[in-house]
Amino acid sequence: MPNSSMQESQQRSSRSDVDALDMTELAEQLEQVGGEATSFTYREWLLLAPAAIALTYLPLVLVFGQELLYSTRGGEPHLLGFGLMAALVGVAATATGHLYDDAKHVAETSDWSPNPMHYTATGTVIVTAALVGRVLLLDGTIARPAEFVGGVVIVSVLLSSVVAGPVYVFRRRRRLE
Repeated sequence: MPNSSMQESQQRSSRSDVDALDMTELAEQLEQVGGEATSFTYREWLLLAPAAIALTYLPLVLVFGQELLYSTRGGEPHLLGFGLMAALVGVAATATGHLYDDAKHVAETSDWSPNPMHYTATGTVIVTAALVGRVLLLDGTIARPAEFVGGVVIVSVLLSSVVAGPVYVFRRRRRLE
């Protein structure tokens, strides 16, 4: 009996050695074709999440119409639209804060000095242009432009990680790995 348990232990050990060799070989193959053998960190996933959520909404809007994302319909609250937008804004605002913190941390601890304002400001400008452009295309005019653009800029700061998050993660991985 002790002999059989020892054989089983050796078989398990040799299987894990084979698995380890397979993973090492896979990592080497990925590096040869330019792939990454490492996985994303929690922070990187958080920075990619707003863009993933926004891209998920696109087919929903194409199928159900843009009214799906409205928080009101005909003066009545629309909880699905409010919930979808609240999820996007909440995750994006959190990611924008993490992007800023991470860029500051990376600048202090490595030889790469990313400017967090470069990423958040660029994301804000792109999101602002997209939102203002959408209203101008659909309505043609803006009744009170100063208030409208001010509100859009505030929302765009929160949503800047939709655009800036993936760019920052891509550059971060290239510079630090």
